[in-house]
Amino acid sequence: MGAPQNYVSVSRRPLDVEDYFDLLRRYRSWIFGPTFAGLVVAVVVAYLWPDTYVSFALMRIVPQTVAVGVVPSTVSIQMAQRLESLRGELLSRGTLTNIISDPKLQLYKKLLAHAPLEDAIDQMQKDVRMDPLGDASGDRRYATAFRIQFSYSDRRLAKAVVDELVSRLTRQNIQVQTESADNTTEFMKAEVKDASDNLDKLQHDFAAFRAAHQGSLPENSGTNGILLANIQARIGQDSDRLSQMQQQKNSLETAINNRNDTRALIDQATDATQTPTAQSVKSQNLVNLENQIRGLEIALTALQEQYTDQNPNVTTTQAQLKILRAERDREQAKLDADQSAAPVSEPKKGLTLQQRATLSNIDGEIASIKTQIANDEVAMKDIAKEKDGLEQDLKDVRRKIENSPVVEQEAAQLQQNLALAKERYDDLKKRQEISQTARNLEDRGWGEQLEVLDPANLPQTPAEPNRYEIAGAGIGLGLMLGLALAGAKEAKDTSLKNLKDVRAYTNLPVLSSIPLLENGLLVRRKRRLFWLAWSSAVLVGVIAMIAAMYYYFTPHAG
Repeated sequence: MGAPQNYVSVSRRPLDVEDYFDLLRRYRSWIFGPTFAGLVVAVVVAYLWPDTYVSFALMRIVPQTVAVGVVPSTVSIQMAQRLESLRGELLSRGTLTNIISDPKLQLYKKLLAHAPLEDAIDQMQKDVRMDPLGDASGDRRYATAFRIQFSYSDRRLAKAVVDELVSRLTRQNIQVQTESADNTTEFMKAEVKDASDNLDKLQHDFAAFRAAHQGSLPENSGTNGILLANIQARIGQDSDRLSQMQQQKNSLETAINNRNDTRALIDQATDATQTPTAQSVKSQNLVNLENQIRGLEIALTALQEQYTDQNPNVTTTQAQLKILRAERDREQAKLDADQSAAPVSEPKKGLTLQQRATLSNIDGEIASIKTQIANDEVAMKDIAKEKDGLEQDLKDVRRKIENSPVVEQEAAQLQQNLALAKERYDDLKKRQEISQTARNLEDRGWGEQLEVLDPANLPQTPAEPNRYEIAGAGIGLGLMLGLALAGAKEAKDTSLKNLKDVRAYTNLPVLSSIPLLENGLLVRRKRRLFWLAWSSAVLVGVIAMIAAMYYYFTPHAG
């Protein structure tokens, strides 16, 4: 085997202008072929692409004629929100379905021939546009203006659809404004009724609370203090009166006992030799009971001045006093019965006239004193009853004063709730009046409206496609593709093409050059094939372009 060959990589020499012309000559078919093909494809595409006409109209949102500061609108007039709202109303499926199904328009017949209605609706949502104009022109009319346009292959249908959209948009806006005003009014009416019912309920609850806590309310705190002092003073007065009357009663009972003792002495003096009778013994027992009772009453009065009625000492003394009084009443009843059986008015034997007169006076005084005692007891019962009532009133007042902080807190909460309910009712009532006024504006046609600034135009030239741009783009893309192919082919070809390559890559002097000798027949045959291929390609391309133009200019079903 021979020794392996060593290959040396040599960088290509820089190309000059002559080399570029030589490249164009060698690769002219690779360059101009894609360029011509790009032209043919672009022309065919441009003329097979159906025309799209754009018809548009200008509209603006006219605010209500009455100042918003006087009567606020029930619909927001911010441009972006209003335009979005109008777009949603206009491009709803129901509206677009009615427009597409209109027999006068008959839109998207080709699409509907092989696709459902939903596809046509989606396509129309893309073909319809609504864009704000802004105030770039400086004209105030365009500050709230917007453009509504429709793109379609038939210019007359495009204009008709824009007219229909403008008409529907105007009607829908009036309907939306009216429904918005009606809904707002009805809503505010219902809210006002709920607020009124709630306010009435809170007022009733507050009135019932005041009635249930009469005297414990915050405004009664000063009155309760004064009332408490007055009741305590009256209780003290009744206690003093009871004490005085009790002392008076004790004095009267002592006077009766003294007179009874005097009478007993007179009786004993009359019959000194006789033994003591049962009546005199009973009188002595009665005197002892009266003395014990007077002692307990004085002790009870002293205890009551120091302690309350619930004190054990007071209750014990009251019980003992009650027992002694009951026993005294029984002794008095027996004595009265004995005296009735032997009337004192009947003069006893052996009594002098003076003694009889003395006994008669004593009996009269005793009867008068007993009557006064009975009257004092009735008065004492009334005073005791009044005192008991005052003590109960005192307990009630103290309870009210003790409950006053809790009642005051509850009353404050109820008043706050009542104030909030009243404020909410007044606010809703005012809003109801405003909404009713806004509704009246809509009924009179003074509310927000849509005004047509420019009606729909009839387009004369299609908005797309731009056939010159498409043809230029096709030629440019074809030329770029041809140059790329030529460059790739040249990069793969490493042969020496001219004397410059020989000198550059061999570093040898060139003495002479011999032109390439080819068979004339083969040369002519290759040339004929070359021109035949180019002629056929050009003919096919021209025919394709003419056919596309013929299709474009020949009327056919749209």
